[in-house]
Amino acid sequence: MGMKELAEGIILQSMEDLWDLKLRKDSIGFFEGKGFTVCAEIAGMNLYDQVRLFNLVHGIIKRQNSNKKTKKERLRPQLTV
Repeated sequence: MGMKELAEGIILQSMEDLWDLKLRKDSIGFFEGKGFTVCAEIAGMNLYDQVRLFNLVHGIIKRQNSNKKTKKERLRPQLTV
């Protein structure tokens, strides 16, 4: 396995880890830190593709956080006045 394939695998695994509650924090750290940039460059991604992927990841995180809030609101008892 070459460096390009390894970098691609790291990026894909980090995307998959977004769905695992135990791994999500580390995955977000990867995308927000230099790890993603370094791996993306090794994988041969240009800046445009890096931004597109980063925006996709950001959207996934945003939706997951929105879904968590919705679930909490459903579980919260309704107060009536």
